[in-house]
Amino acid sequence: MSAGKHTEGEWRVEAGTTLVWGACNADDPSTRGMGYPIAECRITPAGRWAEGPDASEGEANARLIAAALDMLAAGRRVLDYAVLDRMLVDPAHDDNCAFGIRLGDLRALAAALAKAEGRADA
Repeated sequence: MSAGKHTEGEWRVEAGTTLVWGACNADDPSTRGMGYPIAECRITPAGRWAEGPDASEGEANARLIAAALDMLAAGRRVLDYAVLDRMLVDPAHDDNCAFGIRLGDLRALAAALAKAEGRADA
C-alpha cells in the first residue's frame, strides 16, 4: 500500500451534516476559500433497503474523522516521548511505564499510527 500524504490543516465538520472539510484558505480561489471536502459519512434513511447509521451516528463518525489529525499528532508526541525515555526499548520498562502507560498500550498506539500512515509494520 502506498503511504500517500493526507490533507494538512484543521479538519472540520459542516454544522448539521456528515461532511468533513479541510482547512479554509481565503487565498485559494479554486475553492472560494472554503477548503476541500475530506469525507462524507454515509447515513441510511429509516425504512430503506438496508440498515445503517442514522444521522446522529453519521455526525458522530464525521466528528471522529475530523479529529483524526489531532489524534495523530498527539499519538506521535506520546511515542516520541516514550522512545526518548527508552520505554519501548528498555526491558526494565516491560510492564509499567511513566504516567502509568503500559508497554502494550504504547505498542498498540505505534501500530495504530503505522496503520494511519500506511506503513507496512501496521
